[in-house]
Amino acid sequence: MLKEHLALKPGQIAGPLVIAGLAIAAQFIGLADLTFDRLAIQSDEYWRLLSGHLVHTNDSHLAMSLAGVLALWLLQGDDYNARDYLTAAMTSAVGVSACLYYLDSSVSWYAGLSGLLHGLFAWGVTADLHARRHIGLVLVVGLLAKLLLEQTFGAAPASERLLGYPAVIDANLYGAAFGSLTGAIMLYLRREMPPEQG
Repeated sequence: MLKEHLALKPGQIAGPLVIAGLAIAAQFIGLADLTFDRLAIQSDEYWRLLSGHLVHTNDSHLAMSLAGVLALWLLQGDDYNARDYLTAAMTSAVGVSACLYYLDSSVSWYAGLSGLLHGLFAWGVTADLHARRHIGLVLVVGLLAKLLLEQTFGAAPASERLLGYPAVIDANLYGAAFGSLTGAIMLYLRREMPPEQG
């Protein structure tokens, strides 16, 4: 039966539900107050460094992001627990925003879960590789190929039409880098922790 293979424990679904719920709520608040907006951030609206990842340019953009959250959960949800998932999401979001702000001065505006999702994907791939799962190699090759294609040829025109705004492909690269780093640090810290006494 299909449900036997789905990651349905509370800890496995809590993180994705939090991200999806915040993104849906942000859509009701609207772009004007939540996007990553360089000028607004320079005017002390620092919440935009996080909220910009939750708001979307339109309902199609939101649906695409929610489909990404679902796809990652279906693919990697067995490894999820709420604390690590939300930590990876937060570090990816902060990392993407910091890189956009300090390294990409041409980016004045950004919205969407794309960079954060690439971070979560890379974090999950790190766990797959550590567990020596064959799927990990396939996923890392796929992720690297996608990033290379985007950096070489830019965003797919169809996705930009769906967004209604030019895609910020560097956000995906930064997200993947911070997700990988977060995964590596988590694995290192787990190795360094003494075993629990039972």
